[in-house]
Amino acid sequence: MSLTMEILEGLWHTTAYYKGMRVNIFGFPMPWKPNENPTSNSPRSIVSRLKKIIL
Repeated sequence: MSLTMEILEGLWHTTAYYKGMRVNIFGFPMPWKPNENPTSNSPRSIVSRLKKIIL
C-alpha cells in the first residue's frame, strides 16, 4: 500500500464530533462502533438517570 493511501486511511478513520454526530475528518458521518452504546439517550436511560438525580 502506498504512503498516500495509508495517510488517507488514517484520516478517514479519525473521528470527531460535529453537531452531536460522529464524523470523520472529511465530514462524512461515521457509524457507531459495535462496542459503543448508541442508545444512551433512549427514554429508558433518561428515566433511569432522572431517578438517580431525584433519589
